[in-house]
Amino acid sequence: MEKPESVKLNQRRIKTIMALFLVSLVGLWFWNYKTKQTTPDDMAWIPGGEFDMGTLNADQNHKEEGPAHAVVVKGFWMDTTEVTNAQFSKFVEATGYVTTAEKDFSPKDFPNAPPETLKGGSLIFQLTPGVDPFRCGSDGPTPWWKFTTGATWRHPQGPASDIKDKMNYPVICITWNDAQAYAAWAGKRLPTEAEWVLAAQSSADFAWGQVWEWTSSEFRPFPGFTPHPYRDYSQPWFDGRPVLKGACSATRSRMRDVQYRNFSTPDRSDIFAGFRSVAL
Repeated sequence: MEKPESVKLNQRRIKTIMALFLVSLVGLWFWNYKTKQTTPDDMAWIPGGEFDMGTLNADQNHKEEGPAHAVVVKGFWMDTTEVTNAQFSKFVEATGYVTTAEKDFSPKDFPNAPPETLKGGSLIFQLTPGVDPFRCGSDGPTPWWKFTTGATWRHPQGPASDIKDKMNYPVICITWNDAQAYAAWAGKRLPTEAEWVLAAQSSADFAWGQVWEWTSSEFRPFPGFTPHPYRDYSQPWFDGRPVLKGACSATRSRMRDVQYRNFSTPDRSDIFAGFRSVAL
């Protein structure tokens, strides 16, 4: 006896649903497989979204942190830690790259400088008895900072130091230009300030605080910024120099905040400057 058309129709529907279900399972498996294959090593996925960057409580000495304003960021892959000495070593071995701190200064740029002062190096932080390194804005020398010839990423504390036992430490004595060169070689880029803040606020995989970290963002005023009455706070430095985020061992507690905005010129290689990267 031939089955009624309604029964045939239902059977076809069931077969179609089962086929779609199987296709969906195969697709889901393939998607998971490809995701595992393409997930960058030692990177964390930071979901995008809208969040408030900056603060409504910026004090008079750090008005560049405010005001709070909405920012929209797309999702991205970001290094879970700063680029290490081991990672940077591979870059140098592969390319022969010479960092800014390893290069001597040109006599043409400093015609009156003694030759011994034109050697490459970095600023090194040294605690000085009886001197408070956290006193900012005062006149006179800063004895806790010393330019040291031969202080480079290979010898971060000066020529007598090395990184043999610190290959998993963040690479330091790195300029913004050096960080950009590494990121380009690795097929990545530096994070924006907004990406760094979002990752620091939202990801448990994001560790920070060992070194200051270069970003790709320029130091500019946030929308609605009002300058401090004393003009040398923040405002004169809104000239496009890169923003640094994070903190280091020499950073006072007030400045250990994801909203704090540090900055420097792209050719400066302080001992506490490092970086991390973002996948393209």
